[in-house]
Amino acid sequence: HPGDLARRKAKLKTIRDNIVARIKNKPYASFINRSNIVFVDNSVSGSNASQDPIVHVKMFRGQLFKAMYSDKKMEEAIPICWLPFTYAMRLLAEEVSSPVVPTAEVRMIAKEVCHLEDDKDVDAVLEFYHNLGHILHFTDNAALQENVVINVEWLVKVVSVLLVPGSVRVDTDHDQVRQEEYQLLIEKGILLERLAQHIWGKNCPKLAEHLTSTEERTFLFNLMEQHAILVDASKLSVCIPRTVIKHNERMYWVPALAAKEVTAADDDKALSKPSHSSNTSFLRLSTAVYIHLQDKNQLPRSLFW
Repeated sequence: HPGDLARRKAKLKTIRDNIVARIKNKPYASFINRSNIVFVDNSVSGSNASQDPIVHVKMFRGQLFKAMYSDKKMEEAIPICWLPFTYAMRLLAEEVSSPVVPTAEVRMIAKEVCHLEDDKDVDAVLEFYHNLGHILHFTDNAALQENVVINVEWLVKVVSVLLVPGSVRVDTDHDQVRQEEYQLLIEKGILLERLAQHIWGKNCPKLAEHLTSTEERTFLFNLMEQHAILVDASKLSVCIPRTVIKHNERMYWVPALAAKEVTAADDDKALSKPSHSSNTSFLRLSTAVYIHLQDKNQLPRSLFW
């Protein structure tokens, strides 16, 4: 009936206006084509081609594929048999107590759920899902290649909590040593391994439950070192109170925490005459980066990677 059709069009317009109003001030609004919203109305009959919901579904599917394939990263074709791997990793993350799993176990699961026999095919699956960010498997480092991170969100949270010390909770009351450890982190960017354990336990106790074993902690610290989130502080001659450091304890320099604001005069002085002998200057002026190239005629290609 014409009246029903008019009311339906008015209703769809109201819905469209509400959708546009809700998203217009969102950060992602610029990525949405608000003039081309497709409605799939399942309440109409399929007798009229212009009202057929199947036609609308096809229109929506066409626009979806167009948007997807506009990103060159979406053009990679993969075997259908690879798809169950994501679901298998999700199940594994729910079953095991650790977000870090031996590579051998992940490879075995990949062979089973993806019906793979060749080890090169398994390598391709792990590399593909690593590039997507579903898992993390670093094959270029002997200390990391024997494990796979199957819960990437866990990794992001436990690493990020160390990089924002002003927002973390640390028990320093009635504990002079703990207070000195925390001051060392705030003022010089030096992180003791036991303080990291304390920060994780106080700020994300559920996540810290997965850091009880030495193997998991070692893997995590190696990973942060490999990606320059942490630097082995034993290679730096930093003055640390004797009451804080223990024999053979691992400590790290956190570059993200060492940067401090300096005056223009100090900055100019540092740039014209870099101090390699003063530990304080090195940490205080860590916002300035000095690169010494032995071959002055050529920049290393890895500098741009």
